[in-house]
Amino acid sequence: MSGLRSKTVLMPCTIPKDKYDLMIEDLLTMAELLGMVADMRTKDVRAIQEFGKYVPAFAAFEKNRLSLYREAAKEAEDILTRWEDEIDEDDEPDEYFSD
Repeated sequence: MSGLRSKTVLMPCTIPKDKYDLMIEDLLTMAELLGMVADMRTKDVRAIQEFGKYVPAFAAFEKNRLSLYREAAKEAEDILTRWEDEIDEDDEPDEYFSD
């Protein structure tokens, strides 16, 4: 069987000229779309490479900011805990006056 090759027989196909023209137009449109997407993706890669150098600095900034928020929350909780035993709800005035 190694010496046998399968033969593909192409049957002549006739389509109307307007359908053929439409098919060619669609193929050209597809080629244009593929080229456009490939160009956009190439520009995306360049932008990612360019802005990628800022990502570590931004991540460090965000990490520092988050740790600052955590420290502030812990400090606020410590203050509330420190005064929890000193303050009763009954000690609060019925009315608040501003200075």
